[in-house]
This record gives sequence, structure tokens and C-alpha cells, in this order.
Amino acid sequence: MHTSKLSTFVIDCKTEDLPSAARFWSAALRRELADPQPGDERYRDLVTAPAEPIIMIQRVPVSKAPRTVRFATLQSNQLRSERAHPA
Repeated sequence: MHTSKLSTFVIDCKTEDLPSAARFWSAALRRELADPQPGDERYRDLVTAPAEPIIMIQRVPVSKAPRTVRFATLQSNQLRSERAHPA
């Protein structure tokens, strides 16, 4: 059976200060910050329940990003079926 679900929200932040951006979004969305992954200085996750989409804050270098961007990712168990459907 074909299933799709909303998998991840990624918030791109035009900043060199990921900790501050992550704290801002944590407060704005009323979510705790997850522990940082060792050696990963580009992303911070917010705590979500297992059935909820992942919420990820991504640092984008100031020189490469025109503004803060938000986007969502879908997860499907049948990618060919998803690709066959027009958006």
C-alpha cells in the first residue's frame, strides 16, 4: 500500500550564529532544542514527538542565502508513484 507523510520541516536561517537562531525558533515554536549532534555545526533539531514531523534549523552562510527560507519534506514508501503524480 502506498503511503506518504510529511517528514521534515527545515527552516533555513541566514546567519553565522546557529545557536541564537535555534533558540529563537525554539521559543517561537514553543519546542525544546534537541541535543546537538557532535561535529554538526550546520543543523539543530527541535524536540518533536515520534508521530510528528522533524523540525530542523539549518544555518546558511550569510553570503549564500538571500533570506530565511522554510520548506517541508515529504516521505513516501513508493517514490515512483509519487513522481508519477503532477504537483
